[in-house]
Amino acid sequence: MTEELKHAIEEYFFCGYTDKDITAHLLEKHIDKSKYSLSVQSFVKIRKSLGLESTRGQGHTIESANAVISAARARHPSAGINELRNIVRTESGGSTRIPRSVVEAWAHQNEPRAVEARKGRIVVKKPFLCSGVNEIWSINQHDKFQVWGLWLHVCVDAYSGYVVWLRVWWTNSNPRLICSYYLDAVESSSPPAVPLLTQSDAGSENYHVADAQTTLRQMTDPSLQGSRQHGVSQKHGNIKSEQFWSGMSERASSGLKQFLQLGIEDESYDSTVPLLVARRANVKSILPHDAPIRIYEQPEKYGGKDYKARVQVSSRAVTLVRQMYADPSDSVFQLLHPGFQDHAEKFYAEARGEPLTRENGWYYYHKIVEGFRHLELGRVLQEEIQLQGQLFQNLLALSHDGRARGLAWNYPAPQVPVEFANAPEETSSNIQDQDILTAELSGEEDILPLPGHDW
Repeated sequence: MTEELKHAIEEYFFCGYTDKDITAHLLEKHIDKSKYSLSVQSFVKIRKSLGLESTRGQGHTIESANAVISAARARHPSAGINELRNIVRTESGGSTRIPRSVVEAWAHQNEPRAVEARKGRIVVKKPFLCSGVNEIWSINQHDKFQVWGLWLHVCVDAYSGYVVWLRVWWTNSNPRLICSYYLDAVESSSPPAVPLLTQSDAGSENYHVADAQTTLRQMTDPSLQGSRQHGVSQKHGNIKSEQFWSGMSERASSGLKQFLQLGIEDESYDSTVPLLVARRANVKSILPHDAPIRIYEQPEKYGGKDYKARVQVSSRAVTLVRQMYADPSDSVFQLLHPGFQDHAEKFYAEARGEPLTRENGWYYYHKIVEGFRHLELGRVLQEEIQLQGQLFQNLLALSHDGRARGLAWNYPAPQVPVEFANAPEETSSNIQDQDILTAELSGEEDILPLPGHDW
């Protein structure tokens, strides 16, 4: 057995695939069927030889699973039975698999009131029409962790529910940063490809994503010239990413916030001090129901299509668009000031005894802060810390500005040559990189401003 095949088996197993599904995936993607065959029974023998025991094979009971379920419940107090089961599996790296019946029995035994409350819930859903994966990418920001200086951003494939990206940074209002998330996702596809449409709310932090998506789509299909390949949803209309945040808040946020709140309650963390700133499924639903990764990888099995094949782009095109809309040299891509980061890493290394976990996270935080308090800071680093403190307060204020918060970064409106915007991929590949990347030089060539700042 090759290392590649072994890795594929482990990956599918840890994702929770059944033996039948894994066998089908191996035959379709990893095994030459003209030379070899593989039955489910044969695969089970291979799986066991790798030490990968099935849910039934592990034979967990309420007693044997109590410790791991209780620990997961402490971290995720609002998770339902299915979510709790999946959390145990994912947090163990896929090695611990507990039957739903055992988790359900544990819940009835330890949380009878919560079970009754769940039975009484009624969730009404409206249909969301979508015909395949990579048709719509829904993007959205999440500001509920801003008090700790954590700003989240997500992109969800509307058809499958697959999370294209989930990022955390010291801001989520910078247009270049958000655009870099989009371009990273496009580039990580094999081959690079864009969705038919991207979708967001009307916030100006999404302008560069709209421009980049439209530019790449126009490169592959010149008939789209004059149209925008990005949808804008009003209020809570960006439903798929809103659903993700709702689910995260329900299942994970409460436990994470409890952990983060410990630092505020014991007065070890104060965001105003610059030094410290660092439902139930509806059977009438239009979309398929299964693990999002399964739907995303094989949409045809669920009656859907994959639109990625229709809008493939070259790596060169992505690089050029990145330079225009998400300049890698921008300071927004720098997590910390180099001098500050060097000291922080040094203090962490000195204090480190065990791997970083949720249980010892605040301990290491205290050690790093203590190191800075005993450090004779240079003038440049002192000024940088003060600037970071002011930046944090500005970001908090920006979070209330709605669609204007992206404009606060004062980036110039990107522009591209007409021939670049109109040309199909094979034609645009003949244009010199320097000509395209200097498109903002007025008067030297015909310039076409991309629309998007007048939504």
